[in-house]
Amino acid sequence: MEQFVMWKDAFDYFVCKRGRAYFNNGYVDAIEKQDTLYHARVYGTKVYNTMIEVSNNEIVQMKCSCPHFQSGNNCKHLVAVILEVCEKEDILENQLYIRASKKKEHDYLDRLKSFSFQTFDAYQLKKLAFDNQTYDFEPTTDFQELLNRIEDISDGYTDYYDDYIDDQDSEVVIDLAYEEIEASVLQTLKSKDILKTYEILWEGLRAICILDTIDSNNYKKTIQAKICELIYVVIKEANDIEKKVILKSLGNIEGSNHIFLDDTYRISLILDAFDNILLEERESVIRNAVDVYLKQGMSQHYQDNGIPWLIALNQIIKRKPNGTKNNDIFELYSDFECVLVYQLEQILQSDKKTDVFAFIDKNKSKPQFMSMAVKYNDLIKSIYLDNRKEHDYYELLRCWLVDYNIGDYTMYHVFLKQVSPLWWKTNKRKFIEKLDFDGIARVYKQEGYHDLLFAYAKKIDQMDQYVEILVPYCTNDLITYYEERFIELSTPPAKIHNPIIHALEMLRKIPGGTQKVYQLIVAYLEMYPGRKILNAKLREIKEDIEIHDELVLE
Repeated sequence: MEQFVMWKDAFDYFVCKRGRAYFNNGYVDAIEKQDTLYHARVYGTKVYNTMIEVSNNEIVQMKCSCPHFQSGNNCKHLVAVILEVCEKEDILENQLYIRASKKKEHDYLDRLKSFSFQTFDAYQLKKLAFDNQTYDFEPTTDFQELLNRIEDISDGYTDYYDDYIDDQDSEVVIDLAYEEIEASVLQTLKSKDILKTYEILWEGLRAICILDTIDSNNYKKTIQAKICELIYVVIKEANDIEKKVILKSLGNIEGSNHIFLDDTYRISLILDAFDNILLEERESVIRNAVDVYLKQGMSQHYQDNGIPWLIALNQIIKRKPNGTKNNDIFELYSDFECVLVYQLEQILQSDKKTDVFAFIDKNKSKPQFMSMAVKYNDLIKSIYLDNRKEHDYYELLRCWLVDYNIGDYTMYHVFLKQVSPLWWKTNKRKFIEKLDFDGIARVYKQEGYHDLLFAYAKKIDQMDQYVEILVPYCTNDLITYYEERFIELSTPPAKIHNPIIHALEMLRKIPGGTQKVYQLIVAYLEMYPGRKILNAKLREIKEDIEIHDELVLE
């Protein structure tokens, strides 16, 4: 038997969020209805044509001309159109469904499969051997000569007319350059001068990374993996003192060489290239990297880079005698939201999903964590409801919506279902005044709080979008708003005329606004007679009013 789910369950969380932004910003244009079919254009990277069919609060079919939909995915343009249809037909978002056979509304596993968690690249060191390697050239042990050879290779494939290397030659150039590095490293290694070998390796890597070809076809990771294996060979031949020098270099994520070897490969080498020695030193190096990313990170993205190092720190400590328990390391860094989000994701993907109750309750007082955790609402909701913790989930919703002003329209309506009519009658206004999320305008409209809608439209500078709704309730406020808008935009030295004329056009749509337009134009022409171009346009509007509108002209 076919089942139905809420339409949002057919879309990725972030697709829904971007689609809602498109809807709120008015990117849906020229929506046309033909029986149960709705056709609309949506402005994105290009203008895309969309179609959805809605019958009895069910989305029967939907299409979009964008590449994302054509590749088999539901897109943000469809989300924007669905929201537009809901508003046009006065359909509540949480009462619009889509056919979904073999899927239950609260099926956690299905939600889990479609959810995008953070992913961190990992490289498994292969510990390759480079014995008996032969080359068609004589390897050099001089790093300047090595750099000259790499430059000669690049020059030999450069199109001097266009000054770039063709894509078809890019990988050839990179492979030839790497072969020079490999030969040079293995030749120098024979002298047992480990630190010189290591220096040559890094200088070669630096040279290959600045070639114009290095990003061609994402070939950088392939070369870095090969370099990683070469570094392992050098480490294997090093004594303990030399290994400490190399270890310190690999952990130096603030040094100039950091950009030439991704953290993925550094972590792999630190964990696996030193066998079971230097555990204290490796722990110190990894911990320092964690601190640099988490404690000195100026952005969330930069702090997120610390998570793979934190995972590595946990692994290295577990190898030590009497190492701390698995979660103790994460607890030490639980003041950082990215760490909490990582822990939350681990719980949601584990066999102990019910641990989420205590985890969220413990961290509910941390605004940044809660603002990031809301994106997992669908998964969290499934766990709460499957374990018959409806009241706890509604309390979590209240925390999101009221305490932290985050959430969305659907969460608002889910919360609304569980409150008593008496509580709602007493607290509705106070509750709604605290809300602040995408789609809040729809709540104001639905509940009849037109003063809040007017204030919201003014705050986000989107009054045009809500004029028709507000005219019966806020006529004088709208006239005052556009009058002030005209004065603000037209006061010299204003040079852009279109917004000024638009303000007057909007004012004419409001009852009593035409007379105000006439008065403003007369006053402006008298005050600023020298503004010829703008005044010519204003006179056209004035003449049109005198011909077509019945006014009591003083």
